[in-house]
Order: sequence, then C-alpha cells, then structure tokens
Amino acid sequence: MEHQGFPTFPQPLAPVAAPGPTTRNALAECLGEPVEGPATPSVETLRRGTRAGLRILHLRWPAPFGPPAEGWLLTPDRDDGPWPGVVLLHDHGGWRWHGKEKLSDGLDGPDPLLLGAHGPRAGYAGRAWADDLARAGFCVLVHDVFTWGSRRIAPAELAAAESAWIPGRLPMDAQPDEETLRAYHAAANQREHTIAKQCALSGRSFPGLLLAEDRLAVAVLRSRPECAPGPIGAAGHSGGGARAAYLAALEPAIGAAAVLNQMSTCRGLATHRPWLHSWQLIPPGWPALGDWPDIPAAALVPLLVLTGERDGGLDLLAVADAHRRLTGHYADRPERLRAACHPDGHVCTPGLQAATAAWLAQWLRGA
Repeated sequence: MEHQGFPTFPQPLAPVAAPGPTTRNALAECLGEPVEGPATPSVETLRRGTRAGLRILHLRWPAPFGPPAEGWLLTPDRDDGPWPGVVLLHDHGGWRWHGKEKLSDGLDGPDPLLLGAHGPRAGYAGRAWADDLARAGFCVLVHDVFTWGSRRIAPAELAAAESAWIPGRLPMDAQPDEETLRAYHAAANQREHTIAKQCALSGRSFPGLLLAEDRLAVAVLRSRPECAPGPIGAAGHSGGGARAAYLAALEPAIGAAAVLNQMSTCRGLATHRPWLHSWQLIPPGWPALGDWPDIPAAALVPLLVLTGERDGGLDLLAVADAHRRLTGHYADRPERLRAACHPDGHVCTPGLQAATAAWLAQWLRGA
C-alpha cells in the first residue's frame, strides 16, 4: 500500500534493462564506480589457527580510504584443497559494531553480544553460516566493509556529528556494554543518511562504495592458494543479498550468486515500509533505466533468489513482480535461475543456507 505522502508512480516504472555490457556500464555509472575491477592489494596475515574442523586465517588489507579492512579466510581442516571460493557477505541489520563476526565464530568463538533473540545471529537462526559453508568444502572469505566491524565509524566522529540526535552515550572502548552498543548503532545508522548525501555530492553512491570494497575482497580471495582457480561465488542475506546482486552484475569473477531475503521492484521498495531499507538498495538514477531485479540479472550468472513469504519488510506483490522479471531475463537459460518464496520471514534459515551451498556447489565445482 502506498503511503499517502508519496507520489503515485507512473506505469510502467522503468524499462526492462536487458542483460549485457550496456546495462552493466549504465549501472556502474549510476553507482559512481568504474567497470574495471581493482588491483589485488597487499595482504597481511594477522593470525592463523584451527577450530572446530576449520583452518582460519585472519587477514588485513588496505581499504580505499580510512582504516584497513579485515577478513577471515575459512577452509576445511584437511589437505584436499584448493576449494571453490565464495565471498559470503554480511547483512546490514542496523548492527554495525560487527561485520564478519555475524557469519563466523572466527578463531575465538562467538562474541556473546551477537547471540540471543535480539543479536544479529538471530537473522541466521543462530548459525555461523560461513563456518558451515567452509566445512561443506568451500574456501570462504568473510570481510568487513565501510561502516561495519573493522571498517566501523569511529565513535568520536559520531559523537561530534550525530550524538545530539541520539539519547544515551556512545561506546568509546573496544568492548561496549549493551546500552552503549545500542547508542552506537543508533548514531551509526543515522550517519548512513549523511554518508549517502556526501556520496551523491561527490558523484559516487553508498552501494558503490560497498561494491568497491567487495570487489577488493574478491581480488584477495582469488589471490589465495587455498582458493581453486576459476569462477567464485557470492552470497548474502538481506543487505548481504543486495551486495551479492551488485557483484553478480559487475564482477566478472563471479560464477554463481545467491540473493536471500532481498528481492523487490523499485516501486515495492519505495512504497512498502521504505524507512526499513538501507541506502545500499538505492543506486542513484537507476530506476529511470531499469528495475531492481535487472541488477543481479545483468550478467546472467547462475542466480538463486529466495524470499520469505512472511518478510514484513517486503511487499509480496512486488516480490512476485521481481521474480517474473527475473524469469523473463533468464528465459533462454532457465537452468541458471531459481527464484522462489520460502515459508519463513526475514531470516536466513538452515534450509536457505543448505540451498545456497547446494547451488554454489552445482555451479562452481562443475566449472
């Protein structure tokens, strides 16, 4: 249902952006990022070890600006590699103190702040998804991107910019308690609006910034001896699914992608609870050229799209329209697309995680 304060959208909202280089170039221009990928950065190994059937490397590499990015490279604790590579992309969730930790227990086990009914692991049914995926025979990289985890906004910067809007105190140490963590997330999420404005005024975009850092992570993964040569996978839930969609469109190394609980038309995003959606779903200028499902279909990579029937953040009619649009794009290659609804809400259930592993295995191990 459209909010009475919103304009009525014309019909049709946008033309169909056909897959191919023209669409990819137009999307890159809207995002404010070059089509060409980045050079492989120098990578530092901070720690290494084993835990629960996994070999884990704690890596760090230079980011385009600000503090370096950190990531965990996860492989099975055995010697039959290399394994197909996957970048597993953390969600938004309004929870920015952690990034990669949402998906993996790392070397030290889960941070207690991540657990419980209101912690970010609830969005993954309590599972460390990346750990399970690596045990299934993949080389998995989980990494932080701008405003999350090791790339989080400095609390002092937030205190100067947004604290007057936010009640409570901001965490100034490395181990905040729950009260200060809530204050940090409130301020950091408010700051996303400011960052999106700064990006627009500089000819870039917030989703473009994240895409640039995700492509850097792809370059890191492909450079590792643990990662098998050939195409790699990209997968994510919610905001991570949006990031997987952009990678599927613009990163040639991606050989299969999974977009979980993040599929709609632009109209659906604009008119159904738009305050829930991040700027990472909004490529400036793109709705005049194509619709949101045209993004992950731009390169026609094998694509898994699973969306919850009880996801209150998405309009099911818009989800159905998006699935139909995807089906049209893949009409000549129907085996490359699986777009369906699942019976749950906005959660990456063990069933969805297993379906993702099977999809990636089908397309990456055969490559």
